[in-house]
Amino acid sequence: MKNKSFLSASMLIFGIITILASIYIYYDKSKQFAEYDGETKGQIVEYIGSISNKIPVISYKVSSESYILIDSSKAINSMQNKEITVLYKSDNVTDARIYDNYQVWGVALSIFIIGVFCAIFGFIIFKVGF
Repeated sequence: MKNKSFLSASMLIFGIITILASIYIYYDKSKQFAEYDGETKGQIVEYIGSISNKIPVISYKVSSESYILIDSSKAINSMQNKEITVLYKSDNVTDARIYDNYQVWGVALSIFIIGVFCAIFGFIIFKVGF
């Protein structure tokens, strides 16, 4: 009985902490992207680096000026020959980064789902047992 309540309390606490962490990660990423006030489209022109660590070189235009972005935060093999959303700061157009919805909500959502399952599992153990 003691092990059951320890396990259920541990799972509930872990689930709640994980849910809170996912919410923090979501808002932190949203805040990071909110610093960029401009948006344009770019295309991968080439990859640099080794075969296992390819870094995309992206060409994008702002006000008919072309710029190059080397973004090592994310290798985008699946986006070859597709338009990529590039965010930039209007006061410094060369300060840019790739925008991908998965970066904002994908990781946070995955962690949130794990937290929910852990909390549900802890609740089931508490109510029903093994």
